[in-house]
Amino acid sequence: MNICQFCGWEVRQIDWYNFYNQKPICDDCNMDMSIERERECVMSWTVWVGGGEVNSYLLNKEQAKDIAQEWKDKGYDDVVVEEVS
Repeated sequence: MNICQFCGWEVRQIDWYNFYNQKPICDDCNMDMSIERERECVMSWTVWVGGGEVNSYLLNKEQAKDIAQEWKDKGYDDVVVEEVS
């Protein structure tokens, strides 16, 4: 019996991605991860510092997190990464 590494439910049908020594993932968790990956790649994120937007165009989540960290490293503590819908 194979158990999903994320939710603990039984995985009845093992997909091809589990043949390379990966732990099983159920269809529900696999779908959730796919949606999250797509969401992170979409250019719909912005960064606010002290109430002002610091980027002039929308970013993907990774870029926004990097810019936010740069501002935090400069000593700003009012830094917010926001998803714009």
